Amino acid sequence: MKKKQTDNFIKDYLWPILISLVAISFVLLGLDLWLIVFLVLLLPLLIAKRAWICYLIIILLFFEGYEYSLVFAGARVRPAQLIQVTAIISILLSILLNRMKLKKTPIDFFLLAYILANFISLVNAPLFSRGAKTLILLVSLALLYYIVVNFLADKNLFDKAFKLLICMGFLQIIFGIYQVVAGTLNYYLGANLPIGFKGLAHVDFISSPWGRPYGTFVEPDWYGVICMFFALLFISLYISSAGKAYIGKKSLFFAIVVSVMGLILSFVRAAWLGFFCGILYVLFLEKGLSLKASKRKLVIIGKGIFCASFLFLTVYLVSPPVRSIIERRFAVSGEAGMSFQNVRFAQMRHSLDLFLKHPIIGNGPGSFAVYGIWGHADSHYDELVKKRTLSIERRYNPSIITTVLEDTGVIGTIFFILFFTALTRYNWRYCRVNTYNHYQKLGNAFFAGIIGLFVSYIFTHGFWIPFTWVFLGFNICAIKLGMKEKNN
Repeated sequence: MKKKQTDNFIKDYLWPILISLVAISFVLLGLDLWLIVFLVLLLPLLIAKRAWICYLIIILLFFEGYEYSLVFAGARVRPAQLIQVTAIISILLSILLNRMKLKKTPIDFFLLAYILANFISLVNAPLFSRGAKTLILLVSLALLYYIVVNFLADKNLFDKAFKLLICMGFLQIIFGIYQVVAGTLNYYLGANLPIGFKGLAHVDFISSPWGRPYGTFVEPDWYGVICMFFALLFISLYISSAGKAYIGKKSLFFAIVVSVMGLILSFVRAAWLGFFCGILYVLFLEKGLSLKASKRKLVIIGKGIFCASFLFLTVYLVSPPVRSIIERRFAVSGEAGMSFQNVRFAQMRHSLDLFLKHPIIGNGPGSFAVYGIWGHADSHYDELVKKRTLSIERRYNPSIITTVLEDTGVIGTIFFILFFTALTRYNWRYCRVNTYNHYQKLGNAFFAGIIGLFVSYIFTHGFWIPFTWVFLGFNICAIKLGMKEKNN
């Protein structure tokens, strides 16, 4: 049995993994041109191997840090976006050859309307090139969503892609935990273990002598969000028993423990809040899921939460550094505290003021990079921009709410709300029934994670990060497969 599983792994994933390693190596070595040549030479093979395109996107999806990206025409291009170009070519050829038709989804109209609102708002963009780049990024992300929806409509491919997704997510979480362990050993024992491309991150920011985990992402916030998403996914799969087709029960429980541990060690408060709201959906709001869950499983989850809380409290009491971090993160004053003095609240207030400049159609995509503030030590950072040691594009509007309002005004905000409402209604309509099947349970699990994502995005938004759109695509595909299987 194990030999068969190994053969299946080699058959399905080995070559996409090797191609991904080569691609990442080219980027890290600065051989961008060679990477493009490499992918062009592989183009015919990738078009013929549609499954490989899906696997490559999923593997490269987590390499989000600047070090793993290349610059083209002044814009940052992730490796996954290069594979996306191949996917688009594959879809166009299939349509021309009459081998496939584009799949419709319930969010199409409002998503396209929101993109149109961004396009219209370009007339008010303070810097057209910046606005155009942000719009192109948004369009590419929407295309990524449609690539997932169209490629994973096949049941067999969906199952294999889902297995790879949870493996990659788990490896990302493990790597982040390793960064914490390595930082701790380096600090206390004088070891010299490699940590990551950023070294120790946020040591002074949260008073953490061993830094914060960030995996292969730009910063710890996104690592925390990934841990939160997969923790909700794994918990939902465990309660509903939908995960047994992909991962053993004990392995799934271990994945829950590890992902929650990564979430705690990230010290990302927005991700913690998103996790809490996602758990509420899993346990209380989704009637079908809670009715299906056995008392025994709920008791196990309760014990797990109790043990994790007890362990966390013990560490808090006996470890001065951990106590310092917690007190710093939950302080009621200061630029990083939980108060209106927080840097992000200052940026959000400024963004609302900018919204009033053009309240109907907004100031254009990415306008905060031009009009915004750093939130603290603004004169220092402005000087760095003048010296060209810091890009103005690093200026960040932290909230999805203020970003949508400022960029697209009332019109774009209405379409954005309708977009998320349509997504919620679709999930509620087809996943809350008591007789739902395996794929509908998977859809539920993804939507629990998506709820957590969007709640966290109120304070730290990653709407422009590709993994958001891939998760949306998986959610829609799972529901569609569930309804197809139910009707058959």
